[in-house]
Amino acid sequence: MDRIRFRSHCPICHGGGSKYWSHYSCGGDLYLCNNGILECENCDARDYIFNWRFNCDQCHVAGEFKKGSYQGFLFALSQFDKAGVPRIFIMTLLNLLTKFQSELVQNYKED
Repeated sequence: MDRIRFRSHCPICHGGGSKYWSHYSCGGDLYLCNNGILECENCDARDYIFNWRFNCDQCHVAGEFKKGSYQGFLFALSQFDKAGVPRIFIMTLLNLLTKFQSELVQNYKED
């Protein structure tokens, strides 16, 4: 498996329930590759997942998109296992996130 349709909770606020994400600009489905690239199937926009900006119904501010947090991406990876994504795919992404951790937004939620 080289890529999967990107489904997760919001990488910013970790809420909103798990959903399939689409590209705001063109509406194309987003796919996550095992090398950490998120790509749009419609317009071929592509970049590392941690460079994309997100916005969901819970943390929505009109027109404002933010980069996902390190914790948000880790939470998304934990959901991939439940969805049957092969563990080698998940481990490859986990290693990539760990490698670039210092470049990701830190967003520890207080309970």
